[in-house]
Amino acid sequence: MHREAMQKSKWKILEVVELYYIKQRTPKEIAEIMNVSPTTISRILSYAKSENIVRTYIEHPFMRSLQLAQTLKEKYRLEKCIISSAAFFGSNPEEKAINNDVALESARYLQSILTMTDIVGFGWGNTTYQIVYRLNPCVHRATQFVLMNGGGLGQTLPNLRKNLPLERMHMSFKGSLHVMRDKVLYETEEALIQALQKSENKRCFALFPKITVSICGVGSFIEDYSAEFTNKDFFPKADDLQKLIEKGTCANFLFRFFDSNGKEVDTDLKRRTLAISIDQYKQIPHKIIAASGIHKADAVRAVLNSGYADVLIVDEFLGEKLAAPPDRA
Repeated sequence: MHREAMQKSKWKILEVVELYYIKQRTPKEIAEIMNVSPTTISRILSYAKSENIVRTYIEHPFMRSLQLAQTLKEKYRLEKCIISSAAFFGSNPEEKAINNDVALESARYLQSILTMTDIVGFGWGNTTYQIVYRLNPCVHRATQFVLMNGGGLGQTLPNLRKNLPLERMHMSFKGSLHVMRDKVLYETEEALIQALQKSENKRCFALFPKITVSICGVGSFIEDYSAEFTNKDFFPKADDLQKLIEKGTCANFLFRFFDSNGKEVDTDLKRRTLAISIDQYKQIPHKIIAASGIHKADAVRAVLNSGYADVLIVDEFLGEKLAAPPDRA
């Protein structure tokens, strides 16, 4: 009878609500103060919510990020979507801060899902470099790692320190690392075939069908392949670049090139590329895409429309672009 009487006392309900929500006491502590069981306290708290005595809400800017994640999840048939909320960065966020936060969210998510039996595939580029840099070295996983494209760690990013990614991975992934150090793009198919005979490349290709989790960035073709890069071994030569432009290329993904419909552009370059094939990539059970910057909207949209992602991690500004209909010139 004592418990029933207490539940009908509105003042007692208010006291419980104050102790729990304002004074931050636990249900067990409140039960001792009120001389009732923790179960009774739980019932009182549930009653307070059902009668709108207590209302729980998330501040609008953060709620908008959660709603955007749900919108993108439904639109692109994703298992999960993570948004780097603009509300954390104030009214004039710096691009670098946003990029870093997307990388941080990606690193934390990746480390939260991995098991010792996983084989992780990385598509190497600026985004994944930043992700590796933010891996928590205190979270150890005896997980195998395999690079899904040639170029080694750092060779595709000429302005960045080459050894840092390897050091970070050794700290965070205590399993074996498999890296293709040869360049990614070749002048002839014969040259690629010769490169595939090397033991480290053979080892990586043998692991591709066994990859259980992958994480990649997406490049905007126009942004990434300006004329200043065409003399690099790991960027298309001028004639290859012209063919890609004529085919309407808008995205670079795993050093494979796609048009705005998400279809791989058919030039002989794809038969001269040291990287996992798109058919093999599609078989990976858990595919993570991470990207930041609104300039990548068309590229990321193309990749998503083709079903190449199970998990998407983006900043809020890019997310809003992806949620809206594509711009038409």
